[in-house]
Amino acid sequence: MCFKRLGIKIDEICRKRAGLDGAIHFIPGLLKDEYKFRSIDMKTVKMIIEQAIGYEEQCATYTSELYSEDVQLISKDGRLYYLPE
Repeated sequence: MCFKRLGIKIDEICRKRAGLDGAIHFIPGLLKDEYKFRSIDMKTVKMIIEQAIGYEEQCATYTSELYSEDVQLISKDGRLYYLPE
């Protein structure tokens, strides 16, 4: 698993450096990619995995019929409003 947006690599148990730590390791990171990341605690990794599994289950169970419902369109002052019938 890789959470790119957060800079976390679960498989490698590391996260992207930030702040002053990131600034200090910027130039070494240009030479070797592993210097851009720092290790994280295994307890934190387990928490992230548990939360990600729960999130995937929530997304999988949510089904919406938004596009099959009839709506009423109202235009006011250049804005569109969608109202269910």
